[in-house]
Amino acid sequence: MLHDPVTRVGGGLGVRVETQGSTITDAHVSGTSFRGYEPILLGRDPRDLLPLISRSCGWCGSIHQTTASVAQEMSWGLRPPPMALALRGIAQATEAIWIHAAHLAVRAGPDYSAPVVRRTTPWIWDLARRTEAPGAAIHGYKTIARLMEELRYFEGKYWWNTIPAGRKVLEMSNLMYGKYPHPSVLSPGGVGSTLTVGNFTHYYTRLYQSVDYVKQVCAIWDDLVDFLYEADPRFAEQGERPASFIHAGAWDQDAVYGHDYYDGSWAGLDADGRRRLAPAGVMIDGKLVTDRLTEVNAGVTESIGRAFYQDWGPSEGTDPNGGGLPPGHPWNKTTIAAPAARDFGGAYSWCAAPRWNGHVVETTPLGRLWLTAQRTDFPPNDYIEPTGTSVKILVPENFLPETIVEWHIPERVNTLERLRADAYGVAFSGLCAALCVLDGFTLLRHGKAGVSNGFSIPKGETTGVGLLDSGRGMNAHYLRTDSKRRISAMQVVGPSTWNASPRDDAGNPGPLEEALIGTPVIEEPRDGHMTGIDAIRTIHGFDPCMHCGTH
Repeated sequence: MLHDPVTRVGGGLGVRVETQGSTITDAHVSGTSFRGYEPILLGRDPRDLLPLISRSCGWCGSIHQTTASVAQEMSWGLRPPPMALALRGIAQATEAIWIHAAHLAVRAGPDYSAPVVRRTTPWIWDLARRTEAPGAAIHGYKTIARLMEELRYFEGKYWWNTIPAGRKVLEMSNLMYGKYPHPSVLSPGGVGSTLTVGNFTHYYTRLYQSVDYVKQVCAIWDDLVDFLYEADPRFAEQGERPASFIHAGAWDQDAVYGHDYYDGSWAGLDADGRRRLAPAGVMIDGKLVTDRLTEVNAGVTESIGRAFYQDWGPSEGTDPNGGGLPPGHPWNKTTIAAPAARDFGGAYSWCAAPRWNGHVVETTPLGRLWLTAQRTDFPPNDYIEPTGTSVKILVPENFLPETIVEWHIPERVNTLERLRADAYGVAFSGLCAALCVLDGFTLLRHGKAGVSNGFSIPKGETTGVGLLDSGRGMNAHYLRTDSKRRISAMQVVGPSTWNASPRDDAGNPGPLEEALIGTPVIEEPRDGHMTGIDAIRTIHGFDPCMHCGTH
């Protein structure tokens, strides 16, 4: 079965699956359009980078612009002031709230709505009508069937509640970044926002108005996920793959660790990464193998054997300290497009195949919360507490009472747990945003209101990398400028470059392909026709954004 195009994703995505009996036995995931911002940027004045790279995606422009500014700062030896870091942290945590919320309500939620469940699994619908929702006192839906009715696209109450909540979130982003999704105030070395106490007050007011929505989202997805496990245990096998993740971390918080801790250089990369609220790290088969950003970076390679690109030939680039890098590392890579007909036995995607030291790793909210749960050095605060096996998040009182929502490390990595992690990601991102706002207030009290240190482009060749998590996962920008002060190399490895990657040169499927292969088909045919909903649910579980993945 060929799903092309897959709808309710960002950009062009096609997926071919093969089934045998009631199991998906093979899958190929194709990025079907070429964005091409990597070659577009070559030879340009590096001051053009931020406004251009933001346009590489109409959804994730803010995180791309922020990540690129971090790469420029490392390249040019810049160090943004603490308040600029606070503003960037607030803006990026705010964007993550919206990405999580919109994914669940707009892109993934309709897959579990009443019309779909009635059509594809009528026995589950009958059970849903008889099953009371444990979280009804929070989200207001008495039965699971009622909850599924409210997941309907354009019609359901949950969908409509997300739209005004999302509007508040976008207003919050605009307060910090001027506009969204393409910020107007970012620059290397800081931001150009006009900062007042009123900015923070307006932001905090909107954030506080959203706390009940946060509680409802967690309750909705806990009820739905737990019901589906009980209704048919095969849901636990859908989208299952190893617990292997890669993350760069996000949301620097200066005031907690002491003012002016941030370094921004290659030498300070590991220390900077450890001080982020969302931690950096690589996990292979459920075991943390590194939390050092230099090691996260050093292990990244991209293969193009099954993608529409030409080999760029021998290359022996180095990191900013002169350390050697593997041939497939993005700093050694040049993008040379090679359009061709899609061939599932050869090249079939505009997405390259990133790997970490040869391992197939995904980057999703599930991995971010897993790494956070196992963290032992989370900064002391009133809202978020990692326990080793869970993350406790205190969501303040509004119309609903103060609530502690607790995300637990799951027994399996599958589609439903990715969605549950997205729901708790709304809470985690929201309370991290609150911590960054409190950081801003602390800096104001200490008279540290400066938001930019300015910049100049140094003479000679420069090298830098920006490594930050977006809501979807790890985002990496690799930058070099030459002696003429022009961009000589630019590579973008976004979350969906990892998740939606094709097979690599060794023939290993990408994370989404892995998740599809072995997924049971639960759908019941009607008049011999299948919708393919089980594959679509698995795809939407990763929230692909191919605008970010095909450059």
